[in-house]
Amino acid sequence: MWKDFVQTSKFGNLAELDVGLRSYFQGLRSPNRLFISWLGRAMENRRVAPPFHGELDPFIEKAFVSTLQDSGHAELLTADEFGDNLSKRSIKGTEIDQTLPIHGVLSTVDQNTILTTHWDSCCSFLCTNDKAISDKALYSFEGFKCTKQTDVYWGLH
Repeated sequence: MWKDFVQTSKFGNLAELDVGLRSYFQGLRSPNRLFISWLGRAMENRRVAPPFHGELDPFIEKAFVSTLQDSGHAELLTADEFGDNLSKRSIKGTEIDQTLPIHGVLSTVDQNTILTTHWDSCCSFLCTNDKAISDKALYSFEGFKCTKQTDVYWGLH
């Protein structure tokens, strides 16, 4: 979890880590070289690879497809990052491969559950209603449940 990552690194908070990640991926006009070095050292110490920048992580895709299967869904929709080029595919036998969009959207056919990522972020968003997927199934994903009061900010700088 990112909170754990902050606690075991030199970053003081998630905001600094956000700047470090965006600097690492060349997403800021004035990258913070110190934060890049902290990030590199922390990743090396924890023996982790950098996160997928603006892409759906294959591990999250696999967990999402498995969660849909376990929830009784037989098909899913895929679309590009703009929600265009919509196509329906069978979940049965679906392997995580190059045919799933890396900058895209995966969803249930009724679109009550959607997985997407922001093109300039290191986070993905799983959007669902309370009835579409059980709380138990959601434990496969790191994060929190949003409410109508939840705000999303696309960056700190």
